[in-house]
Amino acid sequence: MLIGSSTGTTGLGAMLADHPGTIHPTAWCFAENPGRYVLEVPALEIAKLRKTIAATAKGVSVEQIGVLDSTGRLRCEELGFDLGVDQLTAAWRGTLDW
Repeated sequence: MLIGSSTGTTGLGAMLADHPGTIHPTAWCFAENPGRYVLEVPALEIAKLRKTIAATAKGVSVEQIGVLDSTGRLRCEELGFDLGVDQLTAAWRGTLDW
């Protein structure tokens, strides 16, 4: 999402939240388990989303894993990284160029 949405001089960035302690921090930030979805929701709509899911999808949990911003960087204080989306894009695309 950060790579695809980053255009111009300042790209989309994110600050990842501290993990809840129930899973490994790296899995909290990056796991893409089956049935796990990442949604981009405006801050003012988070409570509404939680209420809707609680009413319609019993047993489904909702966790906020971070906050988007316009820094062009992916940051996580808990894991101690602060990387430019441009660096992440180059690393990811580099694996595609055989």
